[in-house]
Amino acid sequence: MPDDLMALAERVEGLSGPDREVDADVALTQGWHECNGDNWIGPRGEIVVPHYTASLDVAMTLVPEPRKWSITAGHYGDWQACVWAIDDFQLDWHSAATPALALTSAALKARARASQSGVASS
Repeated sequence: MPDDLMALAERVEGLSGPDREVDADVALTQGWHECNGDNWIGPRGEIVVPHYTASLDVAMTLVPEPRKWSITAGHYGDWQACVWAIDDFQLDWHSAATPALALTSAALKARARASQSGVASS
């Protein structure tokens, strides 16, 4: 699963804007299930896949616990960028076309690292 999360994070970084197909792929990593075509159900009975790639608030739900992150968002050249300090993992610089994409990617990578190190992420 860590490799899948890292590959998904790289897909997110390559986007030029929000993408509902990628949102669905992220949702699958978070316990969502696709049923009967384009119908979805979340781990708490939700039915609309969150807009991870469009919303900072929604992307923040991907940040693993404990949420001891230092977050700075800003421009770097033509790109939006976010800088993240994640507990004991490492200091990372994540850039993508929008802050929501950078946050989504950073959170997926943090989850992958937590999974590799045996740290539970929620």
